Amino acid sequence: MTAPPRTRSAARPVHFRLPADTAARCLQQLRIHPGITRRQLQADLGLTQPTTTRLVARLESAGLVRMGAPLGGSPSSGRPSAGIYLEGSALVAAGAHVGKRETRIVLTDFSGATLAQDLLPHDVSTASAQDTLEAIAWRLAHLTQHSPHPVRHVGIAFSADIDSDGTITSETYGWDRVPAHAAACAALERVGSAAHLAPGYTVEVSTGVAAMAAHELAHTDLAQHNEEALTRSSLYVYAREVLGYAWIVHGAIHRPRLGHQSPLLARLLSGSPLSEPARRRGIDPLSVSALLEVAAQRGQAASSLPELIAAARDDAPLAALLDHRAHILAEAIDIAVQVVDPSAVVFAGETFSADPKRTRRIARRVRGESRGDYTLKAYPANVEIVAEAAKMIALHAPWQRPLEGTGP
Repeated sequence: MTAPPRTRSAARPVHFRLPADTAARCLQQLRIHPGITRRQLQADLGLTQPTTTRLVARLESAGLVRMGAPLGGSPSSGRPSAGIYLEGSALVAAGAHVGKRETRIVLTDFSGATLAQDLLPHDVSTASAQDTLEAIAWRLAHLTQHSPHPVRHVGIAFSADIDSDGTITSETYGWDRVPAHAAACAALERVGSAAHLAPGYTVEVSTGVAAMAAHELAHTDLAQHNEEALTRSSLYVYAREVLGYAWIVHGAIHRPRLGHQSPLLARLLSGSPLSEPARRRGIDPLSVSALLEVAAQRGQAASSLPELIAAARDDAPLAALLDHRAHILAEAIDIAVQVVDPSAVVFAGETFSADPKRTRRIARRVRGESRGDYTLKAYPANVEIVAEAAKMIALHAPWQRPLEGTGP
């Protein structure tokens, strides 16, 4: 079996940023303000009336937008204005977020709606990179069979650093200089025609924390993103099986690193009981896996972080272990905040969503030490940020260049 040919796509990881293309900027506003009128769109983006009219007509012709009732209803007097809505149901993309213990795979359309999703339980460290990516490719191929249209874009986000040359070296994964993009493309080609892929489909890769932070960019109102806003930045922190962080500055995501690999965090973790299982198993010492193992060694076996948190309510030593991990996280985040001086700090991942009490404690510590004037935001448990990350890498290409290949 052979897969459809791919278009040439970059081996380097995606650099997420606010769209520069005028059509892409228009569509970003439609995602945030469905039903916006041409006049509002023109004002938001600083366009001329003829440019706005031509752009909307071209997007409608490409099947990416449709006209309907305007946001807030029609005016009581004067000529009624049509509202503009995202369409794009014929453009389908597939994305995967490769976690250490499980991979989330999502099928999405151009609007960002979830068409289908799947969870692949798979510990990356127990298999070769080729076997891991092939398992993901087969599961992705199965999911694409649910698509009413061939999938035109595929994206894969990894919970590991991707070097500037596109390779992954990760203790957590057990990978050494794996060419992420080439290996992902080869795996997709091996699944052949089992995947419902369009001829010329694209493949892109990124780090997981960058794709998560891209969710923030995708929900940025461009009407409010003026020159002053460009000077403000956000620090995005994710914690579950890895500690990851990204810096959003000047409308783009600074190339992120994963926390436990830094000498600074190694010093903060010196003498911590979480370090021993991390060294032995090659995992992040601040990961849920390390926490569960230390808890089990102390007689409190649990299968998940929420289970551990519930048990800690009646177990003082276990609560102290959770507090210890939260304290190290708070110290690390506080140092980053003092150095970066962001306008906003965003917490995401099960570590924060499953344990609101300790998340508030971390926030108080960071606020109290830095004395900065910034906002704090934590994603609630019902926001599946991992699934959103899979969508962000899947939709990166069409959201940045929506009219590419659609004709003049």
